[in-house]
Amino acid sequence: MYPTPSLKSIKPSLNLMRLSALCGALGAAMWTASDALLLGYRSDLTSYPILSESAFLGDRELAAMVASGSASAQATGAVLAVLACPLLVLALYLVLAALKPVGRLWQAGVGLPLLAGFCWSPATLATYYGLGQAVRIALNVERTCTESVLALAGSFEHLLMELWLPAVGAMSLGWLLMGYLTLRRKTFYPRFFIILNPLPMAVAAFGMVRLLPAPLSVTFGSAGISLGLGAFFLASLVMLMMPRSRL
Repeated sequence: MYPTPSLKSIKPSLNLMRLSALCGALGAAMWTASDALLLGYRSDLTSYPILSESAFLGDRELAAMVASGSASAQATGAVLAVLACPLLVLALYLVLAALKPVGRLWQAGVGLPLLAGFCWSPATLATYYGLGQAVRIALNVERTCTESVLALAGSFEHLLMELWLPAVGAMSLGWLLMGYLTLRRKTFYPRFFIILNPLPMAVAAFGMVRLLPAPLSVTFGSAGISLGLGAFFLASLVMLMMPRSRL
């Protein structure tokens, strides 16, 4: 049996853990802004009949959504996603420190999937920009060229799914294992923190955002994962800033 850890046992690294949690919160905020800039638009297929007729697009609603955004805003969103990656990698120090009592095997089991997910996700988000650009070009070229450009858009959509599934799958695996260890009280987090794990928080965020008035519900409608990450790291920072006598 592992001893129940506490903040006293990690006193030498407490300031670094606070800094790591802050990096995670900032990185998640940048991802949230990136989601809003890339995907925070209404999907209206009736405005783009060409998309409804194309055989090259699988998710026509997604194509209409990204086509509604501006190229400059989506380019900014793609850049923010990349710039946030180092901050989220630094945030892994907090996760690894929290798992120190259970040993390196569990640290690797949680840390490596999260590292992979954090590093793969910017490529996924950048692909939304490529998809949006291709669809916008298709809507503004001669009809004879439209299908060729939509074929390019379809290849971006296919690439998007190939990148999105491993990225989200890796992060989900890491946070699932983290939640299991939190529930078993094998980390310094109290057991109730299982509610603030990014997985349930992402599900809650997707639901809560839909209750917001427009245009907020549209702007942040695709940012559930980023909002869940932000809630976890922000709650971690608050906990780490509390007097240890209260934990």
